[in-house]
Amino acid sequence: MEESGAEPISTWYRWVYFRKRSEGGKFEIYNDIDSKMAYFKRLCALYFVIGIVELCFALTMIGIIVYNFLSGVPQTALTIFVLGLSSIVAVVCFNLWNLYRKKIKKLKQEKNVWA
Repeated sequence: MEESGAEPISTWYRWVYFRKRSEGGKFEIYNDIDSKMAYFKRLCALYFVIGIVELCFALTMIGIIVYNFLSGVPQTALTIFVLGLSSIVAVVCFNLWNLYRKKIKKLKQEKNVWA
């Protein structure tokens, strides 16, 4: 970090806060292809896991709604709201997963060009 002209300001547990003068150029933590790919892979894994969990939760809510419908129990607004919310979160997570997957693919191609 010091090589990039950034200086640490403060730390809090595992977090470190840096600052850099604007004249020094753009502040990038991950400035080479391999570190960017590793960072994007971590983000891919995170969004994929969250997406799968939310998808399972949405499917569970659908099962509850179908069971209640077949049992003649009226649906609660909360059940429908949770289904909608978990579905939206799952779609957003899978879109982010796909976005970072494409970035990794592009970086691999870029790395092969420069190799």
